Amino acid sequence: MDRTVPGVAHDGPGVHVELPFVPDAVPQARSIVRAQGASLPPVLVADAELLTSEVVSNAVMHGAPPLHLAVVVGEDHLSVEISDGSDAVPSLLTVDSDPDSVSGRGLRIVQLIASGWGIEPRDRGKTVWFRVSGDRARPPHHEHQHSEETDPWS
Repeated sequence: MDRTVPGVAHDGPGVHVELPFVPDAVPQARSIVRAQGASLPPVLVADAELLTSEVVSNAVMHGAPPLHLAVVVGEDHLSVEISDGSDAVPSLLTVDSDPDSVSGRGLRIVQLIASGWGIEPRDRGKTVWFRVSGDRARPPHHEHQHSEETDPWS
């Protein structure tokens, strides 16, 4: 698997695993992120677990197998990649999305919490990546392109 995702540092210890393509992959992925991030501040690991849950849930609901998780731990950050076999690119909620909908907020949550994130097409499927760092004071940076028409937060 290509490990050159923009914004994701690969300068620390990490793990790359294939997850089962079932809803139970979500708690399994959270557990892996928690274990890998054990040396980092708990709030940072909790953020990474939340974002992992959102992205893995989306992959299982809307993607296709195989499902892969990569976690890289840096001195003050945690980088996570979730890859699946679907070429369909997830999108942010639009301005006119139903505010009472029970789904559709996963990428918005990623955008608000991650210090960086993006979506990378692959030869087969895509990778959604994010990075959480101890520097939550700086504005989020992401590689995902969007317009004001589809992004009420810009």
